[in-house]
Amino acid sequence: MPSLFAEMRQDLLVDFFTREFIAISRELTYCGQEGPYFTYYFEDHDQLPGKLKVCANYGAIQEMTFNNISRYELSEDSVEFRARTKS
Repeated sequence: MPSLFAEMRQDLLVDFFTREFIAISRELTYCGQEGPYFTYYFEDHDQLPGKLKVCANYGAIQEMTFNNISRYELSEDSVEFRARTKS
């Protein structure tokens, strides 16, 4: 999952205090909940739902899906790990 983790790391460098993100297709437009969140696209990351499930199983993220949009929250341990690693 290096490309997904690299994108998450880059996003956190830009906005360190954002913890929520959505997973969505580029074919859709999401005009949902306010507040900062990152967006990761199915088209950019092969098997993204499975990768996110593995992350959830390890406690790196927590699923908080509603309104048929896959929404997640990064754990603090996950954010700290991404801030320390380069790849």
